[in-house]
Amino acid sequence: MVRSACLIGTAILAVLGVATWRMTAARGAEPGAAPAVFWHEGEVGAVFTEHFGPTTLHKIPASGGACLQGGVMPKKGSTVRFDLVLPQTITDAQIIIRYARAHWRTTMTPVHLGVEVADGGESFKGEGTFYHTGGWGYKPKDWQVAAVKLGTLKAGPCTVTLTGLGDDNDISTDGFFLAPGNFQVTAAELDLNGVAITSEGYVGLQSPTTVRQNTEPVVRVAARSFSGEPKVSVAFGQTEQSAVPLKATSITASQNGINLITFALPKSDDGHYVLVITGERPACRVVAPLVLAGQLFSSFDARLAPLASFTSSLTKSTKADEVRCAADFVHLVDYLKARGKTMFSPAPRVDDLRQSLCQGEETMRRLQAGQDPYAGRSGDLRRAYRSAISGELRVYRVLVPDNYAKTDKVPLILVLHGSGGDENTMPDLDGDKLEEILNQRGYLAAFPSYGWHVPHYLEDLAQLVEVLRKEYPKVDPARIYCTGCSMGGFTSCRLAAAYPDLFAGIAPDSGTDSGAAAGPADPALAEKLKNVPTIILQGGADLVVPKAGAEKFAARLKELGGTVELHIFPDNGHNYNVDQYLNLSLDFFEKHPRK
Repeated sequence: MVRSACLIGTAILAVLGVATWRMTAARGAEPGAAPAVFWHEGEVGAVFTEHFGPTTLHKIPASGGACLQGGVMPKKGSTVRFDLVLPQTITDAQIIIRYARAHWRTTMTPVHLGVEVADGGESFKGEGTFYHTGGWGYKPKDWQVAAVKLGTLKAGPCTVTLTGLGDDNDISTDGFFLAPGNFQVTAAELDLNGVAITSEGYVGLQSPTTVRQNTEPVVRVAARSFSGEPKVSVAFGQTEQSAVPLKATSITASQNGINLITFALPKSDDGHYVLVITGERPACRVVAPLVLAGQLFSSFDARLAPLASFTSSLTKSTKADEVRCAADFVHLVDYLKARGKTMFSPAPRVDDLRQSLCQGEETMRRLQAGQDPYAGRSGDLRRAYRSAISGELRVYRVLVPDNYAKTDKVPLILVLHGSGGDENTMPDLDGDKLEEILNQRGYLAAFPSYGWHVPHYLEDLAQLVEVLRKEYPKVDPARIYCTGCSMGGFTSCRLAAAYPDLFAGIAPDSGTDSGAAAGPADPALAEKLKNVPTIILQGGADLVVPKAGAEKFAARLKELGGTVELHIFPDNGHNYNVDQYLNLSLDFFEKHPRK
């Protein structure tokens, strides 16, 4: 018997950066689970009609810390199937899917999916729409929930099948509930900074991951049990092993059984900590990173004021070093003001805020003392320049390697972010791993913020190379390279094609096809790059920029006699894998200095 229903989506919005979470939850129903509510993790037991590489993609706010890889139904007719066993009969059942959806395009049309649940000889079918959620699920409010009515599902074997009814689906599935028709769970209540979901309920961090402990030394945890009052304990410490229990100071219960529990933090200095949330009912666990920043913010305005005043004086100065630093200070002060107002974000942003303050204070001290503002300084610096075409501020971060003062020449590499990114995207990737590798291998690296919406973005990026060569005279002109992911890969190709004599090599990742995916087609792109050594990095499971474009582009470069390497990683998707891609690229670059 076949029955149909209509799918309904509920949207949400918010912001979360990158951090490290560990979540432990029951996979499916366990003994003692809530009657007739069944949660199934998206990454467990998925079967595809075609191979897309690994079925999991690490996404912090997802239950269990992972979810089904985005775009698992990329085209019409492609399916993903889950085979599971229901521990009990569910009367008047519905399926509630937690999903995220985005694309590199600025606009998205709704996508239609078919949902079929087969159980005991009966088949319940629904068809509906999944909407744009604002992101792929890297932020808590990227997630929506959608429900479709089924029928009575009997205990025993059960198959859930999702089928693409059109192209460009781009969906990440965290998991789904099979539950009675009167069961409700909303996207808003799961909007948590890390959540573990089970068939018994869920727990998660409701408060921000950055705490101003000087003014509000508390954290708030959300818990919901599907079978009674939640029971949750929380511990806090610098490590999971050293965490000590916290005392609950208040509990607010809602009508649908959600408890918001406030826990008092002990008096602690600024720094990195962990919060261990352990549910007895429901049985699950979340280990969330926590950053205390109250001491930083208590002195923040007092430290920022002299930098702002000094910036005003620089704009009127004619002294060479002060003119040289004017753009840096304008950007730095604007950045600090903006971040200072919204600094309830994870650890990387807080660390960057503190580092940027210290950078500005040291640069100001040197200028006031008549010293070279940047001589002998290494590490990650936030800087800016003025576009020679428009006069607008162009910002970037630059990594000066530790060996800069001890060597005669250093290679330079531009590292370009993808669509929606900025100067922080790549250097903050994988807990600063990218910067660590570049520093170890002695590269001076620049991470510019740019966009295709700027008509002269290529000219601005080429100008940045000249700015860096002037600012850091040890840059070896024979070893200037460019790499990037997605939009950054396409831009690496375009930039080197526009300035083939500037770059000794490029390493585009997930961005080489000169067709519509990269914007206006340029049939002559490969011809322009034939004398620029190129290493192409491509995920075989990339559903945003398929591997066919990389294969076609590499073949064309070879036909033209170019130096090209193509590396397709069968299990990788549309992302930048630092350990694999960066080391491979640098090895290639070191074999190809400009002659």
